[in-house]
Amino acid sequence: MSDMKEKLVGIINNHCHDNYYTDPDGAAEAIIAALPDMVKPLEWARAHVWGADVKSLIYVLSESKSGHGWFVKFGGVIIRGADGATIFHETIMEAKAYAQSHHTALIISALGIETGGEG
Repeated sequence: MSDMKEKLVGIINNHCHDNYYTDPDGAAEAIIAALPDMVKPLEWARAHVWGADVKSLIYVLSESKSGHGWFVKFGGVIIRGADGATIFHETIMEAKAYAQSHHTALIISALGIETGGEG
């Protein structure tokens, strides 16, 4: 059994027990809620900047030369907030967490699921 299938079986068993057939909506909600944790984490490698290759999608973390902190590029484009300003992070770990959040949100949204999270 695949890791994902095992996780889904565990979610269904934990959520529904013997009521699986009487609560399919609850089972579906439990599975959807667990999907973000099933997205494989980005793997980071050190070059002259930090970056992670995710098939054809690329995240690169760069430190601001002006001292504002770290920013994230996705596909060569700086990720900006709704106001158009660059989103800066105080540490490289915060930038990595933001890139992971962005990556997860893209995958979940490709499934047609809205999580209401940022990224």
